[in-house]
Amino acid sequence: TDSHGQNGLDPHPVLPIDAHPQDSVSDLKRCIIQQYATAWGLEDRKRDRDGLYLGWELIYGNNHDTDANSHSVLSYHLFLESYGVNNGDILHAVVRK
Repeated sequence: TDSHGQNGLDPHPVLPIDAHPQDSVSDLKRCIIQQYATAWGLEDRKRDRDGLYLGWELIYGNNHDTDANSHSVLSYHLFLESYGVNNGDILHAVVRK
């Protein structure tokens, strides 16, 4: 919670994204950031070699498993199918303030 009592979470936490299993994580991040860079305050940040803003990651794990150890930060160079991401799965975007 910030000094204004806000929790910093988007009021629309589930965002439908159209992606193919053979899309890379970088492709998916690029798609997401086109829509949310401003809302997430990323536009003033440095970019990595793929042109993606630094300071945010995608997390994936079994959506029914509450064990944090079963979740993974998605690596930019792998494909979504490498993680077993399926249609309808939920990914979490974690943005550093």
